[in-house]
Amino acid sequence: MCLVFEPLGKSLFDFIKENKYKGFELKQVREIAQQSLKAIEFLHSLRLTHTDLKPENILLKRDEKTTLTDEKNFPIVSKITLFSF
Repeated sequence: MCLVFEPLGKSLFDFIKENKYKGFELKQVREIAQQSLKAIEFLHSLRLTHTDLKPENILLKRDEKTTLTDEKNFPIVSKITLFSF
């Protein structure tokens, strides 16, 4: 069996840790929450349950824009992928 994934960025936890535990802007939290709920809803439609939902399993999508901003050290893009096995 071979599992293939798109190139992904850092997990939310790793990003926050490297950013000296500063959080995200409210707009980004809202976007991340909406995307997470949409992913969970999709899993639910397949009659699956994600049993290990935590910041380490929410990965930022890798993009040339997924970098820190100059002023506040927030990621520019807050698109995510929910990781599970």
